[in-house]
Amino acid sequence: MRKSSSALILGIALTLAGCASAPAGTPRPNSSIIQREQLQELSSSTAYEIVQRIHPQWLIPRGQTSFNNPRSNEVVVYLGRNRLGGPSELRGFIGSQLETIQHLDARQANTRFGSGHVGGAIILTQRK
Repeated sequence: MRKSSSALILGIALTLAGCASAPAGTPRPNSSIIQREQLQELSSSTAYEIVQRIHPQWLIPRGQTSFNNPRSNEVVVYLGRNRLGGPSELRGFIGSQLETIQHLDARQANTRFGSGHVGGAIILTQRK
C-alpha cells in the first residue's frame, strides 16, 4: 500500500511539473506566426529563407495534387488579402520589410480565402 501511494504522489508531482508554464508575462512562442523580433534578427534574408530556417514544415506540399494543377498542394502566399502565388513568391520580400509571417493550415486557409488551399496559406504583413 505504501509503495503504491508513493508512486501515485510521484506521478502527480511529475504531471504537475510537466504542466508548469512560463512565468507570467513571458510570451509563449507561436508555431503559426513569425513575429517582428524574429524578422529583425534575419532582416537581410528573404522571407523564403526565414520560413525555411524557422518553420520549414510550412513549405512542404500537403495532400494530393490535381491532374490539371500539379502544384495544387503547395502553400499559397498572400500579402494581406492579395493572393500572390506559390512559395517562390516569398523570395520577393526581405525580413526588414515585414511585420509578420503567418501560416494557416488548409482548413483555416479554406475558411478565410475559399477553397483551393490544400497546402495551407502563408500571409505576409508589411511593416508600415
